[in-house]
Amino acid sequence: SQKIVHLSGGPVVAAGGSSADYAYQQTTAATIWTVAHNLGRKPPVTVTDHLGSEILADVAYIDDNIIQVTHGVAITGFVFL
Repeated sequence: SQKIVHLSGGPVVAAGGSSADYAYQQTTAATIWTVAHNLGRKPPVTVTDHLGSEILADVAYIDDNIIQVTHGVAITGFVFL
């Protein structure tokens, strides 16, 4: 399952200390995460595992509102935009 978290009250701090305006949580382990953020742009992406450790993943911009994150194994975690 997927959980979209709309942030209010200011940005959150993602792994590595960068701020994010949008957060997405993947709660069911999957190799492909599709994130419909509807920000109307191609934002920088930070991906973390469920413990908050930044991880490398393949990120594809489908369009200005959707990104797809691909992992080698099924995992849960977060995407910060």
